[in-house]
Amino acid sequence: MRSDDAINVPETSKRRTLLPTGQRRVLIVTATVAAVAYAAVRRRSHRAVGVVADPCGPEGLLMPEGDHRTLITDDGARLATLVVGPSGGPTVVLAHCWMGGMSLWGAVARRLVESGCRVVLWDQRGHGDSTLGDEAPNIARLGDDLLRSSST
Repeated sequence: MRSDDAINVPETSKRRTLLPTGQRRVLIVTATVAAVAYAAVRRRSHRAVGVVADPCGPEGLLMPEGDHRTLITDDGARLATLVVGPSGGPTVVLAHCWMGGMSLWGAVARRLVESGCRVVLWDQRGHGDSTLGDEAPNIARLGDDLLRSSST
């Protein structure tokens, strides 16, 4: 290859720096200081929060002692029911969510019993220890189950 065949590189494709050296140093120092400050604030905020105790207390979801009953409905469903607390206290009925069970209410039931309430808990049809029965569950049937459970 001859010297007059050499490829000329245009000025625009030569490597250019975005910032002059002095400005790059300032940017790097500023970013480092910001990262250290962020880490310090984050560490301090974690220390301030500390370890949060279990809101259910040391007993967790442990159910209070009570009277376990099985209610049998007219369509053959067996509803597992637990009645806890003094019989003369105001009655509170705790219904669990879909795919839940009465044990979700353990901590709440304990607090209600401690405050003098009678608490009724039950596993809804097809949940926990309760069976579905012969009919498919519907709103009217679930309402009847609530009424039957609350009157125990």
